[in-house]
Amino acid sequence: MYLGLLAALFLGLHNLCKKHAVRGNEVFPVLLGTVSSGFLFVATFYGLSIFYPEYALAHGYNFQSIAWSTHGFIFIKSAIMLRAQADS
Repeated sequence: MYLGLLAALFLGLHNLCKKHAVRGNEVFPVLLGTVSSGFLFVATFYGLSIFYPEYALAHGYNFQSIAWSTHGFIFIKSAIMLRAQADS
């Protein structure tokens, strides 16, 4: 339950910062910047787990491979969330 509340807090802060950044700016560059920075953050830990797997496992950076069907479910959920965000 605590992790869910923590995730909600960070999602709220993310949306607040994103709306503040979009005010007076173009939407596409702001969203591109947020997505790119998130990708670089996660890619750093992914690269760490590829090149130094023992260190990554010891520190909790465990990236598991998932099936393509699971990727499809994640894509569907993302599309639903995108539609819900566009309606609000």
